[in-house]
Amino acid sequence: MKKFFYIYLLLVPFILDAQRGPLWETSWQNPEFIKRFTGSYGFDGPREPTITRDEQQLFTEISQLLKQNNLATASARLQASINADSSAALNYTLGNIFFQSGQLPAAEQSYRDALRKFPGFVRAQKNLGLTLMQAGRFDEAQPYLIKTIEGEGGDGSVYSMLAYTYFNDERYSSALQAYEEALLYDPDNVEWQIGLAQALYATEQYKEAAAAFEELLQANPEREELWLMQANAWLSLDEPERAAANLEVVRRLGRASSQALVLLGDIYISDGMAGLAAIAYEEAFSSDNPPGANEALRAASLFADRGSWDQAQQIMGVIEQNYQAKLDAKQASEFLNLKAQVAMALGDSENAALTLRSLLDRDPMNAKALLMLAEYEWMQGEIEEAELLYERAARVPEKEVDAYVQHARMLVAQKDYAAAERLLKKAQTLEPRENVARYLDGVERARKSSY
Repeated sequence: MKKFFYIYLLLVPFILDAQRGPLWETSWQNPEFIKRFTGSYGFDGPREPTITRDEQQLFTEISQLLKQNNLATASARLQASINADSSAALNYTLGNIFFQSGQLPAAEQSYRDALRKFPGFVRAQKNLGLTLMQAGRFDEAQPYLIKTIEGEGGDGSVYSMLAYTYFNDERYSSALQAYEEALLYDPDNVEWQIGLAQALYATEQYKEAAAAFEELLQANPEREELWLMQANAWLSLDEPERAAANLEVVRRLGRASSQALVLLGDIYISDGMAGLAAIAYEEAFSSDNPPGANEALRAASLFADRGSWDQAQQIMGVIEQNYQAKLDAKQASEFLNLKAQVAMALGDSENAALTLRSLLDRDPMNAKALLMLAEYEWMQGEIEEAELLYERAARVPEKEVDAYVQHARMLVAQKDYAAAERLLKKAQTLEPRENVARYLDGVERARKSSY
């Protein structure tokens, strides 16, 4: 299995289609809806409250006001008529008006008042659930949506909202079932199809998720989030090439985020395509909304670790141009270490040494810089200076073993086998390593044969 250096979560936030627009119950242009309030409102058994003749007349007036979009007057008339003995239908209708006006707290209170008067009022449960969803209070909405379904008031919108609340609770199997129910009401609803596909992904049914996204893409190729979500499925199936193809489509649509471009770079570098990786990274780090400096430094380090020095230098140039002024102390040290490492590898050792000395002036115990500069001094024949640097590096606990081993290498080159042996034994005591053990054996043999 190929390993990726960094995986971004590309799942796009779920789209709550049922939250769009006014409540479906309040279409005052709908004769059936008006009839329900003004004529046969009380004939829905235990699920709906009854209204008096006076309230029936009030609803006739309210319907006319709402047809004229006179929400303020309708609201005032209802509030003046509501009391402890009035029908829950008045509170419910007032809640609908508040909802349409964007007054969610007032709508919530009106629906709760309706339910206190008539606990089995299914449509009030349904609309209270929607109001809570609109307010982002998914956990509170969930029981009202369930009650709506239990009261036989469920439809596709209710099931889709319930699925969303399950996702919020990380109950992905329940979300999948709820989306399946929603799609029975409206099989062509694209947003619910997306929800279903994401539920398949979340339940680790990656092949099924990829297939579902493929079907969605056939009908909606312009929707970049579908390409990104399918890319996630391909990555989970260990098919990075197919994920890269998806990301390239989004890139060519001109809609690739810097996050997606960094992931594309990671895939390319994992597949040994350093040139393509550098292009993707540079585009990400030069975008209007670039990732943080740590991501840029990580990309440069990946190239350095693989010996792709030209690409490492390319990304270092981007960092210098776009990030250097914003680096904190730790990031600045990492940047200078990388800059020196790249310069050394490309043959510019003198400038590398200048960079390292500058870094050590501000961070005297930077072990990585100490080790690189020690090796430079060794190569320049400055053995005493190199020894001092190795000894300083050995005082940094996380690099102590590396300092002993590299110092020993220099001593072996000087044919000081006994001193090298002592350092290697120290290193092995701290952290046994197979390669160091083999090297130590060779040094011991060299010491004995030199007598």
